[in-house]
Amino acid sequence: DADGYFVRLWYRPMRRAELHLSWEDDSLDDPFTLASPTSAERLRLRGRYRWPNGLSLTASYLDVDRSNDRSGWSAGAERLDVRLAYTGARLGWSAGAGRTDLSRSVDSLVVGGSRAVPFDLRYGARADTVDLAVSWRITGDVTVGGSHRRFANDRSFEVDRDDWRAYLRGRLDDRYRWAVTYRDVDFREGGIEDFRARLVELSVGVDW
Repeated sequence: DADGYFVRLWYRPMRRAELHLSWEDDSLDDPFTLASPTSAERLRLRGRYRWPNGLSLTASYLDVDRSNDRSGWSAGAERLDVRLAYTGARLGWSAGAGRTDLSRSVDSLVVGGSRAVPFDLRYGARADTVDLAVSWRITGDVTVGGSHRRFANDRSFEVDRDDWRAYLRGRLDDRYRWAVTYRDVDFREGGIEDFRARLVELSVGVDW
């Protein structure tokens, strides 16, 4: 059995600005497993402002909390994103940054024979992301562009990833399109895995 409520609000004080808010609170009785939540809350805020020259600024915040009262576990997640973008007749670009905080905890009782040992488990992750993308329409059918995405995560899990991309796209006619993409990925996971990959992709698409 699940009972809850939600609220959705949208506010637009002027033509170029808008704000969205959503809130949800749920209570679940007798969930299917002990790894399923008995309560969950979710809050999301998102705001956007657009300038007449094609620039736009977007910011969003997400907070999610879940827990199970019977098994004693709880999970929380927070996400904050900010993005600045420009859209023109031939040129477009965007730059963004974000941070994600995750936390998990559970009080587990392990029984072996006549002995019961409690385990207090705690782990979390904090991830920072930065990305930049740009595209330029050379002609009506040909576009060149590139992007860079940086991901860094620490605390219980250490992961670093740099992803570079460059592409050239075009159309053969109204139905067929083509693309050439180069990608360079540098991946490191603290003491476990470390590799670098360089990929070249040729693709053809069909629209209908």
